[in-house]
Amino acid sequence: MADVMPFSLHSSFSTPSLASSFLRADCLSWILDHGVDVDTSTKSGNTLLHLAAYHGNKATCQMLLARGSEPSAVNRRGEEPWEAAAANCHHQCAKLIKAWP
Repeated sequence: MADVMPFSLHSSFSTPSLASSFLRADCLSWILDHGVDVDTSTKSGNTLLHLAAYHGNKATCQMLLARGSEPSAVNRRGEEPWEAAAANCHHQCAKLIKAWP
């Protein structure tokens, strides 16, 4: 029996954005394991790290950074992920991202 995915990774419905919005590191890990680029972005240039940082999910930020997400990626507003975190008062996420090697 062939592997059947419950959704398309390339549909107009953004699975990576949905998973990061729900702050589910396990879902993000699964889709990254199945071929989604860790630095995939939304139309506005927000990477998964931007989204996790904006929502204040430190565990998800740490997982994305450990998997190679670019901590200095810039969205269309000119924001890096740490700035998205700081703008929403998620200072622990901002500090983690800024300090990442």
